[in-house]
Amino acid sequence: MGGASYGGFSTLWVVTHTDRFKAAVSARPVSHLGGFYGSSDVGWSFGEGSIGAEPWEDADRFHRLSPASYAADITTPLRLIASTGDLRTPLEQAEQVFVRLRKMGKPVDLIVFHGEPHAVVVMGRPSNRLRHMRVVLDWFDRHLKA
Repeated sequence: MGGASYGGFSTLWVVTHTDRFKAAVSARPVSHLGGFYGSSDVGWSFGEGSIGAEPWEDADRFHRLSPASYAADITTPLRLIASTGDLRTPLEQAEQVFVRLRKMGKPVDLIVFHGEPHAVVVMGRPSNRLRHMRVVLDWFDRHLKA
């Protein structure tokens, strides 16, 4: 299973709530809504409209709706992909999950594209577009072989 951006968030949500997948790739995810609020180029306008409150009004809701809050429940091998030039879903969003899983000894890795934007697969350097596709395929090849 896999996805990017909101699909990256959705992938994290799914793997924190089920073990039915053999592998997952979460690219450019939102993992921690409180952090996203303060670090994303759209996070500050996201709270009230999408969550129904600002983080200081309902911190518990932001916590409950953040996949990073459930990282301990992940058993699926997970590859995270992020970019240092991504203003939409900053690198720290992937790092929130990566560090937690790594410290727990869970199967996880993090691929970082330096200087690339959120839309690395369509606006990134051609070599990184190709590398992005390869790291996704590599992860699934490694974990889905019978």
